[in-house]
Amino acid sequence: MKPVLKLTLLFTALSVVYLSCKKNETTVVKSKTDYAALSGRIAVDLYKSITGQYGGANVKNGIKAPVNLTGNKNALSFSTFAMSPLCGFTIDTSYNYNQTATDTSINYTGNFHFVYTCSADIPDGYIVRDSITNTYSGAAFNAPYTVAQDYKVQALDKTYKTVSMNGYNYSSHNYRVLKGQVTLGFDYFYSGFKLLGLIVDVSGSVPDVVSGTSTFYNFEYNNLPGGPIDGVQTATTGTITFLGNHQAEISTGGKNYRVNLLTGIVTPL
Repeated sequence: MKPVLKLTLLFTALSVVYLSCKKNETTVVKSKTDYAALSGRIAVDLYKSITGQYGGANVKNGIKAPVNLTGNKNALSFSTFAMSPLCGFTIDTSYNYNQTATDTSINYTGNFHFVYTCSADIPDGYIVRDSITNTYSGAAFNAPYTVAQDYKVQALDKTYKTVSMNGYNYSSHNYRVLKGQVTLGFDYFYSGFKLLGLIVDVSGSVPDVVSGTSTFYNFEYNNLPGGPIDGVQTATTGTITFLGNHQAEISTGGKNYRVNLLTGIVTPL
């Protein structure tokens, strides 16, 4: 099933479930944050951001500029860039286009700035600054996703199979259940990350962050059922320590958790 169709069905299903719950409304407000569930969401969110799963730059590409820039891999690319070995070669562009999938309209907007960096006149890294927003809209929901990144990638050897990452990442996910112009339910999720010496193995089919840390802050306000919080606001800070094999340890709320970055499975420590 195509990713766009999956998202469309997911948003529609969430809206139907929420509206059904409202008809048989029993309000349950959690007395405390589920830090295990929240930790999994935060860690996976960062991994998806740096691997281009929300659009924009993807560390898996190694030391090269993206062949095309789209908000979604199934959307038509609007620009193609030839690879250049020149030090200081720069890509600076923006985009804004729309797509329709089933009963969902999608707007992709973004700005992308990419510069090659060199050692001894040989390209071995890049600096990327991008900001993208993908907004999914339907009769019963509206869901904008935003990712902004500002980081440097550096090859660690001549094979270009392992790179370091340092810089910043920000993401926000806002999901609203609508009835006409009225918001009936919502999930607002914001995260900011500082990447500190991440070492990423890009030689396999799936990037693996083998070491390094990221400090983070997170804010969530949610009244949808089944989330880490329900009907309350929570703000938290913490640290993610990457362990390799697609695993990370996250410390927040005075507790530690092991997170599988591919599956989102969380194990309390």
